[in-house]
Amino acid sequence: MIKLNKKDSKQVDGETLYRVICNGDETEAYASENCYFSNDVIVSGGHFRGGTFHGGTFHGGVFHGGTFHGGVFRGGTFHGGTFHGGHFHGGTFHGGTFHGGEWRQSPLFIQGSVHPVTLVEDNQVYIGCEKHHINHWMVNYRKIGRKNRYSEEQIAEYYKYIKLIKEVTDEH
Repeated sequence: MIKLNKKDSKQVDGETLYRVICNGDETEAYASENCYFSNDVIVSGGHFRGGTFHGGTFHGGVFHGGTFHGGVFRGGTFHGGTFHGGHFHGGTFHGGTFHGGEWRQSPLFIQGSVHPVTLVEDNQVYIGCEKHHINHWMVNYRKIGRKNRYSEEQIAEYYKYIKLIKEVTDEH
């Protein structure tokens, strides 16, 4: 059972993070209040900073620093830290060190003016936290851009990236 200790908190970049408790034992990790913990999915959404992640699945959210041992990283953003073994499925890897493990497909990464653009396995594309198949992006890019408060210039910029990725994926 994983939960947060609301009596042990710290401020990081203006955000309150709480100590993570796993099976009654305090860990070195801190997580934001909007992290979701369950027995099947260890972390879903929110922020995970520092500490060590052993096994399980990290689904979405932001992993900041710390060490990832085994398990599955699905989507989200990995900032710094060390990735040991396990499987990295999609998401964005910023800095840090990747030891062993498996990339199911070498990702294509473009740093846009607002969010990164990452092509991951099975023609799935992340722009920021939005993940869709490239064909969905081709049809819905304007609607998604407006929903995420992109300017018309930014929507045009990101459409160029989407068209490039579509061209690349059509060649394979």
